[in-house]
Amino acid sequence: MANNATHARSPGEPDQVSFVNSICTTRGGQHVNYISSMLASEILESVSKKNKNVVLKPAIVKQYMFVFVNCLIENPAFDSQTKETLNTTKAKFGSKCDIPPAFIKKGQYRYQKTPSLSLTRSLVHSRSLC
Repeated sequence: MANNATHARSPGEPDQVSFVNSICTTRGGQHVNYISSMLASEILESVSKKNKNVVLKPAIVKQYMFVFVNCLIENPAFDSQTKETLNTTKAKFGSKCDIPPAFIKKGQYRYQKTPSLSLTRSLVHSRSLC
């Protein structure tokens, strides 16, 4: 079994622990990108409302994230027999995940209280998120 600690993440990508249909996807994939992109866009929207002169890109926000994704995907397609990366596109997931606004707001509280707009790493974890 591959060790998640041995995988070097790409710049602009979140640290992650992810599972698809109870299979550990040590290198993430489309499901991690889907969730982290939604979270990053919500954070960017909130930051831009409160700080008009701050310009951030999703990759900057994502590199400070740690996400845990546990999902069920209909007919998942992986990159190899080791099933380290999910290749199934978002359109073929068979379901949709809507992150509740209360979850986003709760996660942003820590960010807003951090001095000088520096992002802090935090664990995004919720059993009933999707």
